[in-house]
Amino acid sequence: MSGDTLIVGTRGSQLAMVQTERAVAELKAANPALTFTIHEVTTSGDKDQTSFLSTLRNTQFFTKELDDALLSGEIDLAVHSLKDVVLEMPDGIALAATLKRDEHRDALVTPGGRSLVELPPNATLGTGSVRRRAFLRRVRPDIQFAEIRGNLNTRMRKLDEGQYHGIVLAACGLQRLGWDHRIAELLPVETILPAAGQGAIAVTVRDGDTLAADAVSAINHKPTYMRTHAERLFLGALTASCRFPLGVLATLHGNDMTITAAAWSQNAEDGIQKTVTGPASGYMELAAGLAEFFKANGVDSLVSE
Repeated sequence: MSGDTLIVGTRGSQLAMVQTERAVAELKAANPALTFTIHEVTTSGDKDQTSFLSTLRNTQFFTKELDDALLSGEIDLAVHSLKDVVLEMPDGIALAATLKRDEHRDALVTPGGRSLVELPPNATLGTGSVRRRAFLRRVRPDIQFAEIRGNLNTRMRKLDEGQYHGIVLAACGLQRLGWDHRIAELLPVETILPAAGQGAIAVTVRDGDTLAADAVSAINHKPTYMRTHAERLFLGALTASCRFPLGVLATLHGNDMTITAAAWSQNAEDGIQKTVTGPASGYMELAAGLAEFFKANGVDSLVSE
């Protein structure tokens, strides 16, 4: 930070830049006395384009270098896709804001615009997500899955080259890049629940940096924060991660919150699913109670490796 200028860290992909530019635009509007500059940071996830995400032990694959830059003072705040942010924040770093949530559903992208039920028998879908694989196997057990890595541009290129019959992605990323026309089907939550926090953009700051924290808190979208915090609390109580076939979605309606979660074995033959509703003011207890139900009903056996 220099004077009244705050340095905003981001990954360098096209999507990350679009998300960061949106966050900076909101920051500028809410903090007209401050100046914000964008600084690109290359993460492990950007350098390593070959490792399969489902096998990685490093849950900070897309965030660690940004965290390090924050702690060293190289940047003053960082913009992330919330679903990439670890459930337990690293020492010295705070999750200061979530922007208004965009589309939370997953999207199927196919060259000819075919929907999931229209894909040919034994079609190959590109996704590294064990969550997406387990949920989709319940609908189309014949589907074959293949790993796919790279940013959105790379994944779309691989699809267009004919390496897959289709790929499954978070719809929000496609929409933010203006690629809505490539979406063959928005997969309903009855088919596949999203990852915790999917569709939300997060901003992190250093603990104790009141200037940055105050600036960022001005753009926090409280309903999104409550919804995604509930989802992350549920996941955290299960000590689960993106390596597990588990989805969760919290929604607000009036003064109430509903949380729906499901976990499936890798072959999708066994599973647990439950929906709970209660006062939104008690969303933390609601999430904790849902997690206890999953524990009591053997979720560990479903997500064990």
